[in-house]
Amino acid sequence: MRVQKSTGVSFILAFLFGPLGLLYVSKLWGSLLSLGCFYFLIASDAPFTSMGSFVDVFIFFAWWSVAWIVCLILSVVLATRNNKKVALAQQLTDEARHQETLAALEGRQNV
Repeated sequence: MRVQKSTGVSFILAFLFGPLGLLYVSKLWGSLLSLGCFYFLIASDAPFTSMGSFVDVFIFFAWWSVAWIVCLILSVVLATRNNKKVALAQQLTDEARHQETLAALEGRQNV
């Protein structure tokens, strides 16, 4: 059963922790973006070497900033989508219970 997720909490976690903050909303997206960012961190060693040029360092931090912003947007979108699915499931459950109650009441009246 799904549980509602707070969009505010998801935004704050994504703001503070980036891709790891997405794990609150979606384990799949949080894992994928965390692994992608970790791979990019390991693959591009430009900011960590003394020979890294200014352009390499700029590209690294530009990419990292874009990834962080994507995480912020994705956290809110995924939390909103999750909450809509939870609300729809709750509505369908309530409707099914209402139908069962009506059927039980009709069964009593016919007896």
